[in-house]
Amino acid sequence: RSINKYLETKAPWTAFKNGYIEDVETTLYVSAECLRVVSEILYPLMPKKMNIVRESLGLTNKIVSLNEIGKYGQILVNSKINQPDVLFPRIEIK
Repeated sequence: RSINKYLETKAPWTAFKNGYIEDVETTLYVSAECLRVVSEILYPLMPKKMNIVRESLGLTNKIVSLNEIGKYGQILVNSKINQPDVLFPRIEIK
């Protein structure tokens, strides 16, 4: 929720249209770092799903220690982010 709120507040799509590329880059990098942290915290509960997230962020499957999870800047700047398949398909209830 916090990442979604951050993205709604920063609105990188609007910043991009207005030419604020540096703001867009910062917003997307911070969001990617948040996803990295979440993927490492949830790894023990959902290793396969979190490996998908980590691979899409260009990270190795090696999970860092608890002391290193919160260290900012573990994703290399200008890394290519790949679109993963849907992690959790929507369940249709009839």
